[in-house]
Amino acid sequence: MSTQIIKNASSLLLVQILNPLLGMAFVVTLARINGTVGLGAYTFAISMVAIFENIAGLGIREYIIREIGKNPAQWRPLFNCVMAIGVATSLAGQAAMLIFVRVVGYEAETINGLFIISFSLLPGVIFYHAVSFLYAFDRMTVASVTFIVETVVRTVLGLVIVFFGVGMNWLLASFAFSRVVSAALAGWAQSRHPHPAGRAWDREIFRHLLKATPTFVGMTILATIYWRLNIIMLSKMCGAEAVGEYSAGYRLMDLLAFAGGSILTATYPAMARLFHHVRKDFQLFMDKGIQYTIIGYLPVVVAVHVLSPKIIALFFGEKFDAAVEGLRILSWVTFPLILAKHFANGLIVAGRQDLDLRVNAYRLTFNVILSYVLIAKMGMVGACLAMLISLLASVILQVYYLHEIVRPTLSLAQILKPGLAVVAMLVGLQLTSAWPLLLQASFAALIYLLTFLTLKPFDREDRRMWLCLGQQPQNA
Repeated sequence: MSTQIIKNASSLLLVQILNPLLGMAFVVTLARINGTVGLGAYTFAISMVAIFENIAGLGIREYIIREIGKNPAQWRPLFNCVMAIGVATSLAGQAAMLIFVRVVGYEAETINGLFIISFSLLPGVIFYHAVSFLYAFDRMTVASVTFIVETVVRTVLGLVIVFFGVGMNWLLASFAFSRVVSAALAGWAQSRHPHPAGRAWDREIFRHLLKATPTFVGMTILATIYWRLNIIMLSKMCGAEAVGEYSAGYRLMDLLAFAGGSILTATYPAMARLFHHVRKDFQLFMDKGIQYTIIGYLPVVVAVHVLSPKIIALFFGEKFDAAVEGLRILSWVTFPLILAKHFANGLIVAGRQDLDLRVNAYRLTFNVILSYVLIAKMGMVGACLAMLISLLASVILQVYYLHEIVRPTLSLAQILKPGLAVVAMLVGLQLTSAWPLLLQASFAALIYLLTFLTLKPFDREDRRMWLCLGQQPQNA
């Protein structure tokens, strides 16, 4: 890989490691001081604004990067067109959000909080588009700095407000302020890389942008609603306390998933290169992605499942005992989640984003039906089960669609070897059940690693895959 690719990948990995950790520190503090109701109210407000912010952004980052890659000289009119649409959609999104919460009939206190945080929509959309142009000009390191600064500002302000107990509305206002800071910083960085856009305008570019947005916004809407749906339904069907219990497990699940997501982000350009130049190695990459997901996530999922009571107690305290069952289920979500991201990358690289859009539509449909039935019967646990089942169903659908492009394969040995190592790990967990959490988890990880390596799981195909990731094709 080139130095620039390594630099970009490292900066993105840093963001995906640091930001969840900072977010987790804030969530744990909020949960311990304000309890399940406080965490639930904050999570609901953030989830609500995230839905409308993502929709207002139209999901056109890939479009921006693609168009500038085709013709870098057109970036100034494209930038102005994108920003004009972004301002219009963010203002419309803010109005739609406020109308929605009133029509649904939330309490006055909830509506007041959502009114405050709705002012984060405009700077949030500006931030999203400015960062997209930084990505397009290969300035991912600069973009990563803006992400980190925004998270630090939001976390520090949030912690101060929580410690002094000045109220939820001030906490939501601090979130909106952090968005303003990030938008200003990203806009300044974009003006320097490469230059200010000026007043350039092109009607043809504007028309082309409007024509392209429906597909991208469709994918964005489906994905956004999917990941926020359970929180919205829980808030209406079960109340803020159930949302807080669900959020505890969800945050830990998100923290578990960041490693796999970071690796997929870092290897995505190489994946695209392999598809277009060395199809045999692309097949190998798809297969090894499945194998490494099993190797990496099967022991993590099993360990978290067993240790959930200790984990919840460590991070959130005894008041969150009800969140244990949710974490046990959501820990298993990480497994199909990483596979779903891996398979989605394969479909998009192959130019079949229409199939990925279809998968998102089916997955959302599954989740709506399952959530409605299971939340009514089982509350927070039902929301967790709905997410797990719908993700598993979508992975099966992705495998079916991928058969038109590449046939993912997995040998029995690639399943049995990590499986046997996990059995050994479970024995270790049982024998050390009285140990402190960190010591028990470390010992279990050591047993898994030693047992797995004893089985000699890697071969020449593994070495060939890592070599091909770093090679540039001769005709590239």
